[in-house]
Amino acid sequence: RHPVAIPAQGTLTLVAQDAAALDEIDGLAFDAVGNLFGVLEIDKDALGNPQGGVVYVDKQTGSITSLIADIDRADQIAFDPTTSTASTGVFFVTSESRDPASTTDRLFRVEVTYSSGVPQSATRASLTTTIALLGLEGLVVLEQDAAGYGVAGDIFVGEDPPFPAPHKVAHVTPAGTTTVLTPNADPANDLSRPEGMAFGDFGGALPAALYVAETNKDRVVRIDSSGAVSMLGMPAAFGLQSPDNLEFGPDGFLYVTEDRGAGTGRSADRR
Repeated sequence: RHPVAIPAQGTLTLVAQDAAALDEIDGLAFDAVGNLFGVLEIDKDALGNPQGGVVYVDKQTGSITSLIADIDRADQIAFDPTTSTASTGVFFVTSESRDPASTTDRLFRVEVTYSSGVPQSATRASLTTTIALLGLEGLVVLEQDAAGYGVAGDIFVGEDPPFPAPHKVAHVTPAGTTTVLTPNADPANDLSRPEGMAFGDFGGALPAALYVAETNKDRVVRIDSSGAVSMLGMPAAFGLQSPDNLEFGPDGFLYVTEDRGAGTGRSADRR
């Protein structure tokens, strides 16, 4: 059978709806106890002040709590279990800022404080990278050591700036040390708009690897620890268009969303 399959249609249930508090909500993440967080991909205001940020969504009541409100075009958020505690949750957030490339204000560390397990407030700090980055979107945090890729707590980010490929996929340590995973010396490894990212092993069927949605080429790719790129499955067989977010499910499948009108969700197996 083909390596990409469309899962059962399923059902949708409204969790929260607020045109102002959830304006341009994009990336989502859960913490260790199941609290739901989202990021708002809002542009700067007329005076140049950042307006995007991080919100906490109460899944039971639908209420929204703004935790951070000064990250320009916050795009993706990822929970870091390696440094989080019962009283504080640590997240990383990418900024898809359209400003010139910079080593600051592109990747943020957000620390959330809790009271009885409920998020109350948060602080954020710009993580200074050793390589200038622009238009960060894709984001994944290693939850455990991964041979060749790094150690638990390391971060991978992908650039989606407003200019043609190549765009960088970079490895960032919590201290900010940054190296380019791809493109490397082989032009075949250049990517066009690397957006969503996930790290996984298809339920133990394959060695763990980094998977990236290459939006402009309508495909999902695997990037090995040397930076070599290979395509996952046969996306054209199912008309995959503008893949965006990726997430491994507990069933071992890799789930993919499309960033287009009438977008869909799809899943991929290891073949």
